[in-house]
Amino acid sequence: MLVERELSVRKFRIEDYLETVASFCPIEGRTDNTYAGTWFRKRHEDGADKESLQKAMRLPSDGEEAKRIVQRAHSGKASVESIESETQRMAPLPLYDLTGVTAACQPPFRVQRTKDIRSRPSAV
Repeated sequence: MLVERELSVRKFRIEDYLETVASFCPIEGRTDNTYAGTWFRKRHEDGADKESLQKAMRLPSDGEEAKRIVQRAHSGKASVESIESETQRMAPLPLYDLTGVTAACQPPFRVQRTKDIRSRPSAV
């Protein structure tokens, strides 16, 4: 696993790219209900991970493909092709340990005051 990570870090090359982002207004004339959408290429279902989505959204830095997409977007109306939603459960954030509490309280309290507060018995 470490070797794979090291190899991917070594293979990494900086690339310039463009993304095409549009603002959509579902009800004409009302600007309070706008949302942004990012154009992306169709992906194969087997490679539908976060990294492949990022690659699908990246356009070559020469701007030719991005200009064609913008021209197509300005030429007509758009329609929603599909809507996908999923429910995900996340584990709760871990409880603070003394180091975490000290770091979180650092700006308003000094370290000793944080430790004193932390060591007080709970009123519950």
